[in-house]
Amino acid sequence: MPERTRASVTLAATGEGLSFEVRDNGPGVADAAVAAAGHGLRNMADRLAAVGAELRLDSPPGGGLALRALVPHLPVHDQPALDRGPVMGVVPAPPP
Repeated sequence: MPERTRASVTLAATGEGLSFEVRDNGPGVADAAVAAAGHGLRNMADRLAAVGAELRLDSPPGGGLALRALVPHLPVHDQPALDRGPVMGVVPAPPP
């Protein structure tokens, strides 16, 4: 089984929101349902869904894996991190 030797992370601000892609050149997965069986991808998908985004998984037959999402722009009053305190270990700075 081939090992991962490269990974890349791409972030881009678009008119629709923030897009990201995480890609590697590892062996990939034969079935997206198998990849979704663990907690890691499910947790990522749940967190993205909370802000109106969808996690997409692509594993072409030749190997490799790509995770993609587009996080839409949210009006300030709809941003969950502003209303609920720390999110994923990030604590907002106190107001000046």
